[in-house]
Amino acid sequence: MRHVFKSNWDCVHEYAQRNNTHGKSGSIFFYNDKIYSYGYHYLMAEFIDNNTILINDVGYSVSTGKHINLVIQATGHYKQFFVTKHELKYVYSHIKNYLYPKLIKARKPYIYSDEIEYLWNCVNEYLEYRNLKVKRSKEYKYIKRLINEINSDNFQEKLTHARIKVLKAERIAKERKAIKEAKELKDNIKKFKSFEKGYFRSNEQYLRINANNIETSMGAKVDIKEAKILYKLIKSGKDIKGYKIDNFTVIGINGTLKIGCHNINKIDMHEIGEKLLKLEL
Repeated sequence: MRHVFKSNWDCVHEYAQRNNTHGKSGSIFFYNDKIYSYGYHYLMAEFIDNNTILINDVGYSVSTGKHINLVIQATGHYKQFFVTKHELKYVYSHIKNYLYPKLIKARKPYIYSDEIEYLWNCVNEYLEYRNLKVKRSKEYKYIKRLINEINSDNFQEKLTHARIKVLKAERIAKERKAIKEAKELKDNIKKFKSFEKGYFRSNEQYLRINANNIETSMGAKVDIKEAKILYKLIKSGKDIKGYKIDNFTVIGINGTLKIGCHNINKIDMHEIGEKLLKLEL
């Protein structure tokens, strides 16, 4: 009996026939009831009885996805269960972290409520088939409670309240994040200007005078005399697009002074520029 096969399809087909205890091809191998993709780290499928197979259709690469499809095709004559539809922990995570948040914000919530109910039925079918006792688990109770809400008479009212609560929490989180980022930026600018800090990343770049150079907060340097000439052109209203300053090209000036990949903060540009005009160079 052969154990090494020329193609993945031949290997998967042999596994599905269940006449061989083990076999392998280039990137798929099986032992008894289990078949793997590339290594033991990814169990693609497992026969849970003579007539039923559990397929791990989560996948995490294009090639493994192709292997999974081969298994699905080759075992179509068995009863098939799928991890993404039937295993409680995966379904719970998918509902809690994806479907329920989508349900709350959706213009057409039935799209997500229908999918939640479908997965709920899949989970219960699998639990009953395998006689698994998990109905007291937090995952099962969470989904059951959500299903009861979906089927309740005042579900739309509950959905509205939940949506308001989520949107409020998101708004507060966004405001707090903005306040935190603004504080961090202010601190970074202060330390950069006083030479307590080197370079830092931000949407706009800031300037400081360092000996004979102007430095940006992203690490670029230009000669201080060249910077003074450019600022004089800016102040006089000249068209500076395409102007060369050291190894950089001016893209334009609008909300910021864009030079190469740098977006110089306009207020900071004028502040440093005015200092340059007062210097005898």
